[in-house]
Amino acid sequence: MATGATVGSSTITAALGSFTSNTATLQITNTLAYVSNLSSGAVTICTVDSDAGTLSDCATTGCDTDILTANSVALNPLGTMAYVADLNSNAAFLCSINASTGLFDSCDDSGAGAVFANTLHVLLNADGSKAYVHDDGAVLLCDVSASTGALSNCVDSGFTGVSGLWIFSLNTANTRMYLPRSFFSINTIYVCDVNATTGALSNCADAATDGDETVSFSGSVGVVLN
Repeated sequence: MATGATVGSSTITAALGSFTSNTATLQITNTLAYVSNLSSGAVTICTVDSDAGTLSDCATTGCDTDILTANSVALNPLGTMAYVADLNSNAAFLCSINASTGLFDSCDDSGAGAVFANTLHVLLNADGSKAYVHDDGAVLLCDVSASTGALSNCVDSGFTGVSGLWIFSLNTANTRMYLPRSFFSINTIYVCDVNATTGALSNCADAATDGDETVSFSGSVGVVLN
């Protein structure tokens, strides 16, 4: 039996008596999709067709009155908590997810209080122990409580003072972060090293420059890695 497995590829080891069997790999697919809605402030939940990938049976997750503008939504690795970035409230909401329905049971301040400003995006690392929060031209790095999911000890991640920052992402190994910047005539994608122990960012540079070759972007607001 696999417990606490996340979407993707998980290795399972089964034991019988005092002997350990061979390991096997289980491919876990997404069954639900959460969609943030900027205008209404709602987060929509939809069923994902396992064959076609289409979305159906879409409905609001709940807690619509608490969130003014749902700019983005992120899930913890277990799929038990959702973090909703709310630009107008200057907050990151923490919502508990019903294990049976996928709906939000409750949404409250994530615990960081009045730390954030212009909160556009929340991103968790692979094990859910760290959260990166878009904070008015900077990225804050917060500890995540293993028991409650609350955020605390939010500090400068090492990437700050950059206007026009948008939706950033981590590579699978959590060793690099990609951060798009679109601000008037400035269109840049930065890549930063991620400290394996602390999660801090360093050595941030233009990701689109390789030797003599420079790649140009226009209005870059997000980066997704396959």
